[in-house]
Amino acid sequence: MKSKPVPRVAVSGLVKKQFEQLVSRLSRYPFKLVRMDPKVLLCRRRINSDLVAITRFAGHKHFAHAKQISSGSVIRVDHGTSHAVADAIMEFFRRKGNVA
Repeated sequence: MKSKPVPRVAVSGLVKKQFEQLVSRLSRYPFKLVRMDPKVLLCRRRINSDLVAITRFAGHKHFAHAKQISSGSVIRVDHGTSHAVADAIMEFFRRKGNVA
């Protein structure tokens, strides 16, 4: 039986400490989390992630650019905390059916 691939999630707009909190909060779920600096996000030509989560600190032009270049879905989290981002990621994958 073939197992499901691990969902890849790119997160933009969190500082390093917030990202570490996000990783510890989602550590029991099979996600591959990648932190992207908002400036780097604008330079990228393609994002190969199942989900791109952008906080309000990254800004609307980063969100629009991510929608154009992402191979997966892009969500905007209005609150810039690690807890809000974790909840948004979990809600997305629950709706998709990847997480119980």
